[in-house]
Amino acid sequence: MKTMLRISTKGRYGLRLMVRLAKNFGNGPMLLSDLSKQEDLSLKYAEHLVRLLKPTKLLKSYRGANGGYELALSPEKVNIKLIIEALEGTDYPVECLHSPDICDRSETCPSKIVWNKLEVAISQTLESINLGQLLQEGD
Repeated sequence: MKTMLRISTKGRYGLRLMVRLAKNFGNGPMLLSDLSKQEDLSLKYAEHLVRLLKPTKLLKSYRGANGGYELALSPEKVNIKLIIEALEGTDYPVECLHSPDICDRSETCPSKIVWNKLEVAISQTLESINLGQLLQEGD
């Protein structure tokens, strides 16, 4: 059985939620209940995702009758790395890259170059794509 580096449901569903907000950009806030229905997510899970995303300042939230959520920036200014890091944490593939003390071989590890290159490639890829581009691809 093959396994790959994986993005969890938090990352996948959170990105979908952000794409939905990008589609609505400029039309005012969306109710979380509408967002969750349109993305086929439970309201509870959508609330969890929004709680993770709010500290990034990528979202604006409004209370009251016309309340809801909207992107704080235009879709072109929101790169995917910001979203994935908010939902999944940092994008390094192995812990020892940033916590060398967890492994006795960290300093002399011959495979470390692979993990460094993979980290850079993942980071650059996620940074190079923004929500606006995802909207264009979906048209």
